[in-house]
Amino acid sequence: MPMLAPLIPMVAKLFFSFVASRILNAKSKSHNQEETDPGIQANYQSSKIKLPLLYGQSRVGINKCYINTSGSDAKYLHIIGILGEGPIEGFSDQVRGVDPLYFNNKLYTEFGAGNVEYELFTGTSTQNVCSTLHAAISEWTDPLRYTAYIYVRLKFDRDKFQGVPEITVGIKGLKVTDPNTSTTAYSNNSALCVYDMLTRSAFRGGFGIAASRILTSSVETARAYCADKGWTCNMPVNGDRAITDNLRSVLNNYRGEIIKSAAQFKFAFRDLNEESVVMALDHDNILDGSLEVHSPSAFNNYNAVKINYIEETGDTNGGSSYKDRTFVFTGLDNDFDDGSLNFFEIDCKGLSNLDVVQQMAYYYKERYTLFKDFKLQSGQSAFKLEPMDLITITHTMPGWDTKYARVTSVGLNPDFTTAIACIEENLDFYDDNYDPSLETFYDTTLPDPNTAPINVINASLSEEVYYYRNRSFTRLILDFDPPGADDDPFFEYVEVWMKIGVDDYRYMTRSEGNYIRESVDEGDTYYFKLVSVNIYGVRQADGDGLVLSKTVVGRTDVPSNLSSMTAAANGDSVSIFADPISDPDIEGYEVRLGDAWDGAIFISFNKNCSLRLNGVRPGTHTFWMSPKDNAGNYAATPVSATVKVFIPPGFTQLATYGSWSWDFDGVGTHDNTEHVTYDSSDALKCSHTSDVLTGTYTTPTYDLNAIEDVRIWGDFRMYFSSSATTWNGVAPSGTTWDDLGAALSWMEIFDPEAAGKIQATLKFSEDNSNWTDVDFFEVLCAEVTARYIKLEITITDPTLDANLYLKELNMLAYEGPQ
Repeated sequence: MPMLAPLIPMVAKLFFSFVASRILNAKSKSHNQEETDPGIQANYQSSKIKLPLLYGQSRVGINKCYINTSGSDAKYLHIIGILGEGPIEGFSDQVRGVDPLYFNNKLYTEFGAGNVEYELFTGTSTQNVCSTLHAAISEWTDPLRYTAYIYVRLKFDRDKFQGVPEITVGIKGLKVTDPNTSTTAYSNNSALCVYDMLTRSAFRGGFGIAASRILTSSVETARAYCADKGWTCNMPVNGDRAITDNLRSVLNNYRGEIIKSAAQFKFAFRDLNEESVVMALDHDNILDGSLEVHSPSAFNNYNAVKINYIEETGDTNGGSSYKDRTFVFTGLDNDFDDGSLNFFEIDCKGLSNLDVVQQMAYYYKERYTLFKDFKLQSGQSAFKLEPMDLITITHTMPGWDTKYARVTSVGLNPDFTTAIACIEENLDFYDDNYDPSLETFYDTTLPDPNTAPINVINASLSEEVYYYRNRSFTRLILDFDPPGADDDPFFEYVEVWMKIGVDDYRYMTRSEGNYIRESVDEGDTYYFKLVSVNIYGVRQADGDGLVLSKTVVGRTDVPSNLSSMTAAANGDSVSIFADPISDPDIEGYEVRLGDAWDGAIFISFNKNCSLRLNGVRPGTHTFWMSPKDNAGNYAATPVSATVKVFIPPGFTQLATYGSWSWDFDGVGTHDNTEHVTYDSSDALKCSHTSDVLTGTYTTPTYDLNAIEDVRIWGDFRMYFSSSATTWNGVAPSGTTWDDLGAALSWMEIFDPEAAGKIQATLKFSEDNSNWTDVDFFEVLCAEVTARYIKLEITITDPTLDANLYLKELNMLAYEGPQ
């Protein structure tokens, strides 16, 4: 697709005043409401912007990925505007009886009848190319599958258009899956949007977590809660931010969290009206002297709240709808002492209703008015607690009777007691009203906030092989746990830094529990450094960070064996074919000719497992085939088929000079080759002089005694031997079965990694001076007009401890019908 095509000169002439601009429509502001940058409705023209995830209902700008003109005098301007990932539901509800398509914040109908044509493509996996645009401009052929976009055609009218308009579209966004009902449909339920982000492919804005690893019942509980409370997710999720930040932006809409529980991920949220107490702790199970209560200092305590959201309402034409806003709440009576404001700021972009935003603001204002965190130690039974669990504390020291608290971390001490960190909870936080008269109390001791945090614990770095479009890829999974609350109660997160090999470290992201590095390269060594940061922003020194490293191995499986192969002769042609295998990473299928796979003559390497050879020399031939992957691995057991090629009809052997042999002993010219006796037969091998693995032998010249039209071939019988595949080579004295790998087959243990190769070139001449060459003579026969014949034979061995032997070479010469 021609991305960002430049406007042709005619467009510049007719649309000289069209310029890209952001929509900045003023709107009256209340005391507690501010308008922020309208980034979601801005128009862009860039090939680098990642596709956003369009959740719920919103109004978004476009990325103009294609602009061109058609018609006489460039009468029509065509625009392809990318919206985001698909498939989406479609347009949002109509405004004044038309689709919510806006130019410069006005409904498109205000730009004249017949001046605007448009089509919305929802981004399905099967959507076809825009036929209207293709009919007008044939170069446009991209169906943009999995991409939601809008096609707009503008007819030039100088009274209506003073420039290329800023285009915004009201949409109902992505279709998401409800795992409880196994249905996929449009929904703006925040919990289902989180589920979609977790299970969505990592290549399309998600985490790529298998649905089986998510506790379905917890998703349904969160879904029902969001539906009851009106916690919506009407927001585009920016594809250019860190994916963890994107997930947090959706979780904020309903005070949600994702908890790793055992081997699964569990949905959780904060609302005492919907939760049950998991465990009650009192003097009997709280260790004496272990309870500590902490409160932030006066300088760090928040006394005001800013919530960034997207306001749904606009004017009667839908203009100024879905704009970025900021709701500011300082309390009903500015209930702070010295007049200074310390804001807690949070994005709740999916809450498009101001009433709901205010309820969220009340929650955070009350929470940070009454913010305390606790530390205590209990017995082993408390170790089953998880972050986000609700507990009660009864204790005489602060005078608590079933005081609510929420667990933030659980650790196991060396003496097998349980260290628990938690924060204060109160039912009044969740009544959707603001009450400034909530009870207050004072702390005891306060740890030094300037102490550098310590390293995380239980850190591990492992690799995982996954498959996409029949190719294997490898990702690195970095997992760790925060230090115990007793060791570092103020730990918040780690900075993840990475380097490859000897390169410098680069900052990647912040994480509270894990990090996944996608598509790493095999053979490279990756280093990760985890630098701890506490809740006060105090950072561990770089040199004290925890370092883990791993060299990526990747997929190690060898290809599966072919079930069988077939070789069929037709004259001097041989057809070879087999059924392909379905393994990933298969590069192709290699065919060899010989009595055994090892030492056989290489014939071809093809993407498909079928081949036709013409001009094959007469005789009985055994062909071999094996799949080969992109790592150079063959199947454990190649398959073979034997076929007999007959002498073509009408050909007869030359009466006097139709056969001869070369035994390599004292005849011909040796260049790093030599005559040997192998298996009681004369043979030729490479001498490996000066460790050179290639040798060439040239036969004497054979005289047919007259210029003849002949078909010539040789028998080329070969053997391959390697000391590495002998019993002593594979298992020298002291080798155990564990050393060999007891799971391997005999063939995998003794099969050489590479065999020798032979190349034969036929040289023929009529006058013994001017010679012509024919290659691949080791496989094929040749029809030539010649009197003088000789061969050039090249042997290449894989290693110094291996040899390919060519037995005495028997030659035949036949003449055809006269």
